[in-house]
Amino acid sequence: MIQKAKKHHLDSIMACYKATIQQMHELNIFQWDDSYPTLSIIEEDIKKEDFFVYVEHNEVLACICINTEQHPTYSDVKWTFEGDVLVVHRLAIHPKSQGKGLAKQMMQFVENQVQILNYAGIRLDTFIENPLAINLYNKIGYNQLETVSFKNRTYHCFDKKIIQK
Repeated sequence: MIQKAKKHHLDSIMACYKATIQQMHELNIFQWDDSYPTLSIIEEDIKKEDFFVYVEHNEVLACICINTEQHPTYSDVKWTFEGDVLVVHRLAIHPKSQGKGLAKQMMQFVENQVQILNYAGIRLDTFIENPLAINLYNKIGYNQLETVSFKNRTYHCFDKKIIQK
Protein backbone atom coordinates (compact mmCIF):
# COMPACT_ATOMS: atom_id res chain seq x y z
CA MET A 1 0.00 0.00 0.00
CA ILE A 2 1.28 3.47 -0.90
CA GLN A 3 1.23 5.92 1.97
CA LYS A 4 2.82 9.13 3.16
CA ALA A 5 6.12 8.27 4.81
CA LYS A 6 6.57 8.77 8.54
CA LYS A 7 9.71 8.98 10.66
CA HIS A 8 9.32 5.37 11.76
CA HIS A 9 9.83 4.33 8.10
CA LEU A 10 13.32 5.89 7.92
CA ASP A 11 15.38 2.76 8.60
CA SER A 12 13.43 0.77 6.04
CA ILE A 13 13.60 3.61 3.49
CA MET A 14 17.36 3.83 3.82
CA ALA A 15 17.64 0.03 3.57
CA CYS A 16 15.63 0.22 0.32
CA TYR A 17 17.98 2.88 -1.06
CA LYS A 18 21.07 0.95 0.06
CA ALA A 19 19.90 -2.23 -1.71
CA THR A 20 18.88 -0.25 -4.80
CA ILE A 21 22.24 1.55 -4.98
CA GLN A 22 24.12 -1.73 -4.58
CA GLN A 23 22.14 -3.27 -7.44
CA MET A 24 22.59 -0.18 -9.61
CA HIS A 25 26.36 -0.34 -9.11
CA GLU A 26 26.35 -4.04 -10.02
CA LEU A 27 24.64 -2.98 -13.27
CA ASN A 28 27.23 -0.20 -13.81
CA ILE A 29 24.69 2.53 -13.11
CA PHE A 30 26.45 5.08 -10.94
CA GLN A 31 23.61 7.56 -10.50
CA TRP A 32 23.53 7.35 -6.70
CA ASP A 33 26.09 6.52 -4.02
CA ASP A 34 26.73 6.99 -0.30
CA SER A 35 26.45 10.76 -0.72
CA TYR A 36 22.99 10.75 -2.33
CA PRO A 37 20.26 10.28 -1.36
CA THR A 38 21.12 10.95 2.28
CA LEU A 39 19.20 10.42 5.49
CA SER A 40 18.95 14.19 6.00
CA ILE A 41 17.41 14.68 2.53
CA ILE A 42 14.81 11.98 3.20
CA GLU A 43 14.09 13.37 6.67
CA GLU A 44 13.42 16.77 5.10
CA ASP A 45 11.17 15.19 2.43
CA ILE A 46 9.17 13.46 5.19
CA LYS A 47 8.95 16.66 7.21
CA LYS A 48 7.56 18.49 4.15
CA GLU A 49 5.14 15.56 3.59
CA ASP A 50 6.54 15.07 0.07
CA PHE A 51 7.74 11.47 0.52
CA PHE A 52 5.68 8.35 -0.13
CA VAL A 53 6.39 4.68 0.41
CA TYR A 54 4.98 1.36 -0.65
CA VAL A 55 4.97 -0.83 2.45
CA GLU A 56 4.38 -4.56 2.65
CA HIS A 57 4.83 -6.55 5.87
CA ASN A 58 6.31 -3.45 7.58
CA GLU A 59 9.05 -3.16 4.94
CA VAL A 60 9.47 -0.31 2.46
CA LEU A 61 9.65 -1.85 -1.00
CA ALA A 62 9.37 1.38 -3.00
CA CYS A 63 9.76 5.07 -2.29
CA ILE A 64 9.34 8.36 -4.09
CA CYS A 65 9.43 12.07 -3.43
CA ILE A 66 6.92 14.28 -5.25
CA ASN A 67 6.68 18.04 -4.99
CA THR A 68 6.77 21.17 -7.13
CA GLU A 69 10.52 21.78 -6.80
CA GLN A 70 12.27 21.95 -10.17
CA HIS A 71 16.04 22.01 -10.58
CA PRO A 72 17.20 25.39 -11.98
CA THR A 73 18.38 23.68 -15.19
CA TYR A 74 14.74 22.80 -15.92
CA SER A 75 14.20 26.41 -17.03
CA ASP A 76 16.30 25.67 -20.15
CA VAL A 77 14.23 22.64 -21.20
CA LYS A 78 11.62 22.84 -23.96
CA TRP A 79 8.79 21.08 -22.12
CA THR A 80 5.82 19.76 -24.14
CA PHE A 81 3.25 21.70 -22.10
CA GLU A 82 2.92 24.64 -19.74
CA GLY A 83 1.23 24.80 -16.37
CA ASP A 84 1.72 23.69 -12.79
CA VAL A 85 3.45 20.35 -12.42
CA LEU A 86 4.44 17.77 -9.86
CA VAL A 87 8.08 16.76 -10.05
CA VAL A 88 9.29 13.23 -9.30
CA HIS A 89 12.48 12.74 -7.30
CA ARG A 90 14.34 9.72 -5.92
CA LEU A 91 12.09 6.87 -7.13
CA ALA A 92 13.53 3.59 -5.87
CA ILE A 93 12.24 0.04 -5.99
CA HIS A 94 13.86 -2.54 -3.71
CA PRO A 95 15.67 -5.09 -5.93
CA LYS A 96 13.66 -7.99 -4.51
CA SER A 97 10.46 -6.28 -5.69
CA GLN A 98 11.58 -5.20 -9.15
CA GLY A 99 9.83 -6.60 -12.19
CA LYS A 100 6.49 -6.79 -10.38
CA GLY A 101 4.98 -3.53 -11.65
CA LEU A 102 5.76 -1.49 -8.53
CA ALA A 103 7.46 1.33 -10.45
CA LYS A 104 4.40 1.65 -12.69
CA GLN A 105 2.17 1.60 -9.62
CA MET A 106 4.22 4.36 -7.98
CA MET A 107 4.05 6.48 -11.14
CA GLN A 108 0.30 5.87 -11.42
CA PHE A 109 0.04 7.15 -7.84
CA VAL A 110 1.83 10.35 -8.94
CA GLU A 111 -0.52 10.71 -11.91
CA ASN A 112 -3.49 10.34 -9.56
CA GLN A 113 -2.04 13.02 -7.28
CA VAL A 114 -1.75 15.35 -10.29
CA GLN A 115 -5.46 14.89 -10.93
CA ILE A 116 -6.44 15.32 -7.28
CA LEU A 117 -4.37 18.50 -6.96
CA ASN A 118 -5.44 19.78 -10.40
CA TYR A 119 -1.94 20.12 -11.82
CA ALA A 120 -1.28 19.94 -15.56
CA GLY A 121 1.22 17.07 -15.47
CA ILE A 122 4.53 15.63 -14.34
CA ARG A 123 8.19 16.42 -14.92
CA LEU A 124 11.23 14.38 -13.96
CA ASP A 125 14.75 13.53 -14.94
CA THR A 126 16.78 10.35 -14.89
CA PHE A 127 20.45 9.57 -15.34
CA ILE A 128 21.36 8.99 -19.01
CA GLU A 129 23.15 5.77 -18.04
CA ASN A 130 20.09 4.25 -16.36
CA PRO A 131 18.37 2.24 -19.12
CA LEU A 132 15.91 0.66 -16.67
CA ALA A 133 14.43 4.02 -15.69
CA ILE A 134 14.54 5.39 -19.25
CA ASN A 135 12.68 2.33 -20.55
CA LEU A 136 10.10 2.60 -17.76
CA TYR A 137 9.25 6.23 -18.50
CA ASN A 138 9.11 5.65 -22.25
CA LYS A 139 6.89 2.59 -21.77
CA ILE A 140 4.36 4.43 -19.59
CA GLY A 141 3.92 7.33 -21.98
CA TYR A 142 6.37 9.98 -20.88
CA ASN A 143 7.95 12.29 -23.46
CA GLN A 144 11.73 11.94 -23.49
CA LEU A 145 13.16 15.41 -23.99
CA GLU A 146 16.58 17.02 -23.95
CA THR A 147 19.27 16.53 -21.33
CA VAL A 148 20.40 18.67 -18.42
CA SER A 149 23.54 18.46 -16.34
CA PHE A 150 24.04 18.83 -12.61
CA LYS A 151 26.03 17.05 -9.91
CA ASN A 152 28.63 16.30 -12.62
CA ARG A 153 26.17 14.01 -14.39
CA THR A 154 23.82 14.26 -17.36
CA TYR A 155 20.12 13.47 -17.11
CA HIS A 156 17.29 12.95 -19.61
CA CYS A 157 14.24 15.07 -18.90
CA PHE A 158 10.76 13.61 -19.24
CA ASP A 159 7.27 15.03 -19.00
CA LYS A 160 3.70 13.87 -19.31
CA LYS A 161 0.57 15.96 -19.53
CA ILE A 162 -2.18 14.50 -17.38
CA ILE A 163 -4.95 17.12 -17.33
CA GLN A 164 -6.03 18.83 -20.52
CA LYS A 165 -6.50 22.51 -19.67
